[in-house]
Order: sequence, then structure tokens, then C-alpha cells
Amino acid sequence: MKFDINKIGNYLSSYRYSLVTFTMIIVFYQLIIVLFIPIDSKVHGDERHFIETIKYFSDFELKKVNDYKEVAPPLVFLLYAIWGKIFGFEVYNLRVFSLIIALITFLLLHYLFYNTIKKKNHVLPILFFFLLNPYIIGFNVFVFTDMLTLLFVILFCIAVFRDLKWLILLSASSALLCRQYSIYILLAGICYYLMIYFHKREKAVLMNASLIAGSMIPLFILFIVWKGLAPQSGLDYWVTDRSYGFRINYLNTYIIMIIIYSFPLILFQSKSLFRSKQLLISAICSFFYFIFPVKPSPVTVEMTGHDTVGILHRFLKTVFPSYTIEHIVFYVFFVLGSGFLWKIFKDLYDQYIKKQFGFYFFLKIGIYSFLLVMPFSYQVWEKYLIVVLPLIFITLFERKENSIG
Repeated sequence: MKFDINKIGNYLSSYRYSLVTFTMIIVFYQLIIVLFIPIDSKVHGDERHFIETIKYFSDFELKKVNDYKEVAPPLVFLLYAIWGKIFGFEVYNLRVFSLIIALITFLLLHYLFYNTIKKKNHVLPILFFFLLNPYIIGFNVFVFTDMLTLLFVILFCIAVFRDLKWLILLSASSALLCRQYSIYILLAGICYYLMIYFHKREKAVLMNASLIAGSMIPLFILFIVWKGLAPQSGLDYWVTDRSYGFRINYLNTYIIMIIIYSFPLILFQSKSLFRSKQLLISAICSFFYFIFPVKPSPVTVEMTGHDTVGILHRFLKTVFPSYTIEHIVFYVFFVLGSGFLWKIFKDLYDQYIKKQFGFYFFLKIGIYSFLLVMPFSYQVWEKYLIVVLPLIFITLFERKENSIG
């Protein structure tokens, strides 16, 4: 294989310039956040019980993973506990660790975006838009489980992109040990590699699928220990509705929120995404939304008293106090969301027919996998969309790739 030294040099120079610029943006961004949300301010929302759990794991007794008062796996709490053991368990010390996790996550996201988005001058604006997400702002400083989960999901995407087998195994198992719903990206990876294998019959590709399957073993062991999908104490406290099933209104919620939380980018790409005929068909089919409208999960109402699925829903209720107007707005976004998903499905079909099983094919499977997995959760919440937004943003601005065939 021949390498063009000039092209490699130009790439490295351009990448370094973009990385240095973005790093300066992040540092300034985090300084502003800390200015408005001081790291020594009182605990916020779920921080209280997360910090209690972190302290619970501070003596590192293995038997403590058997049962604790959370529904999330223990990796996030263990990592924060290690940090706390070294630097202290005060709120401000734990929040410093949150800032470091966020910094690493953003740098990894920059690497992924820079290498997969078609036009390099789009990378920094897209990243900046991602930083403005209200949940991302909060995840920077608060002691939550979401940012570390996002970090490992991004690492997994990089591992697939670069075909780094050891990183596929590490990032996949770590993501699952942060939040169970991370399985969506693992299922997408297995599906992706199996499709390639059936096309090329290469054992190396089958190995990647096997590594992802193997990465699930630690969580499955915990399932056996817990005798369920989460620690019993956590289930008893947090999960009021033990009925497991596919909740269509949860699916509709995420379809709507994909568009809302990507709206400026969707608008920028609207000519290539939406056609009048396509929108008309979506508008007719989307009346289905009114049968399964957006509504909060029982645990949200019971534990928080909120009758919304997150910040944006709360804002809409404030702006549009009328129930009818609120759901007409959601219907409009559901139409756009249906059109967007139809476009992705068409792309997947075309790429499948042409045997173009490249990285963007994997990302599109990931978007659908997310929408199939999340409605099984006991709770629906806007913030869970954070782990799939990078996949959506790259898909919106993807560059052409060659077939592997």
C-alpha cells in the first residue's frame, strides 16, 4: 500500500489545528460552566443518591456489588469511588472528576467527528452545537452516570471505525457496566459484523462480533448475582412498574426528540432529507402518534412529581399550556422524525444492495437499534438520547465511503 506523505502531513496539520482550537473552546466552555455552577455548590437532583452510592463502594468490598440502591451497574460508582479514595469524597472533588471525564469525552468525540464528517469546516460548529445541549452542560459538572457512558459509547464507535479489537472488547464491556441500555450499540455492532461476515466470509470479522458478544459476560454475571436486570434494592426503590414490554409511546417520544435535539442540523440538511411526497406520506401515517402520545413514565411522576419527559417537554408545557397545542407541536416533529427515519432506512437498503457495509452503515443500524431497545426501559427521559446523538450528527453529515466488497 502506498502512502501519500503530503496528504498525511496535510491531514495531521489540519487535525492538530482543529484539535487545538476545540480544546481551547472546551476549556473556556468548562470555565463558564463552573462560573455559573460552582463545583462546591449544593448537590443537584440525582447527585445526592449517586454520591451516597459512591461512598458505599469506597471500601472496595466485592460483595457490595450484590445489592445496592441503584438500577445502574457499578462501574461508574467504582471509578468515582477510586477517585474519592485518592482525593476525597467532598462534592467538589467528585465534580472535578466529572469535568475530567467530560473533557476526555469531548476530545474523543472531536476525533470521531473529524474523521467521519464530510466537510472539516463543519466539525467545530457541530461539536459546539452538541456542547450547547442542556443535558451536556449539566453532565460536565454534576456527578451523574451519563457522561462516562457516553465516553465508552464513543470509544466503541472509534474502535469499530479503526477496527481495534482490544478496544472493541474494552469499550463494549465498560459501556454495559455503566448503563444497561448501552447494549443498543453492541447489538448494532454484532449485526454490522455479521452482515459483513455473510458477505466476505472473513474469520477476522466474525472475531469482532464474538468479542462484542463476549463483552456482555460481566454484565450477565451480575444479572445472575442480582437474580434480575438490576440490584434488588434498586429495583424495589426505583422501579414501580415491573411490567416489561415494548412501550410505543416511549418510541414515539424518542423519534420526536431526535428531531428537536438535532433541529438546526436537520434544518441545514432538510433539502437532502425531506421531499414533499415523503413528508405527505409521513404526515398521513403519523396520525398514529395521537394513539400513543408523549407522556411521562409512572416512575417519573411518582419519584419527581414531574408530568414531563425532560427539560424541553417542561419548556413546551410552559410556552403552550394547552394540552392540544402541545401535542400538535409534537405531532409536527413526529412527522419530521418519521421522514428522517424513512430516509435512513432507504440509505440502509441502498447500501445493503450495493454491499457498502462501511462505518456509516453501522451508525444507521445503531440509530434503529437505539429506538428498538429504549422502549423496553422502565423510564422514558430526554437525556437518554445523548448516547445516540453523535451517531445521528455524523449520519447527517457523512462522507461517501467505498464498498468493502
